[in-house]
Amino acid sequence: MNNTCTSERFVFSSLVVFICSMLLILSSGEPSKSPGLTYDEKMKRWQNHLTKQVKLMDERKKERSHFNPSMLYNPEPFGDVPVRELMEGMRGFL
Repeated sequence: MNNTCTSERFVFSSLVVFICSMLLILSSGEPSKSPGLTYDEKMKRWQNHLTKQVKLMDERKKERSHFNPSMLYNPEPFGDVPVRELMEGMRGFL
């Protein structure tokens, strides 16, 4: 009978130690100062970030077209020769 009582005490004491340690762990975390960003704040930040990215892309595009005029498309044919004749003339070369 003494053996059963000892095992019950061991289980009970282990359970008490476990519960106390869990309470200690849960209470030791420092409380957060703010609950986090709201959905509206997240969307506002995302839109601001997207706006900055679009501005950067526009600036890069302007710089490329400014410094490298060959990137601009010029649909005019070369002089008075139509494009079709130029293509036929280059057919044997390619």
